[in-house]
Amino acid sequence: MRSWFAFGLGLVLLLPASGCSFRKFVTNMMANAVSSSGPSPLEHNKDFELATMAIPTFIIFYEGMLQEVPKHKGLLTQLAQGYTSFTYLGVQQNLDRAKDTDYRLADKLKARAKCLYLHANEYGLRGLAPSQQSFRA
Repeated sequence: MRSWFAFGLGLVLLLPASGCSFRKFVTNMMANAVSSSGPSPLEHNKDFELATMAIPTFIIFYEGMLQEVPKHKGLLTQLAQGYTSFTYLGVQQNLDRAKDTDYRLADKLKARAKCLYLHANEYGLRGLAPSQQSFRA
């Protein structure tokens, strides 16, 4: 018990001295956890519609964390994957169904899909930039 107290006290005292804010430290730890390798829980969900509807929540959450740790490669990768998955599953599928029957809706969905795919591309390039000097976002 005493060693845990000493560890916690040392950690609290060490963080401000290291120039790293506690918020940034915790956000980085969370970002590491949510972007660790392995399959996403959404990939194994048998309810396709529920999984597709949940993706924007994760995107917003990850973008919030990215504001605190803007060069986190795992978050950038997750955001690129999230935007791509949501656009294909949630927008592109509707666009494919609407383009032969409802031209106005198809135009709106096409513009939305383009915007979302560009977000995915931006995050993907930013995620590659630290490891590849030729990729500059």
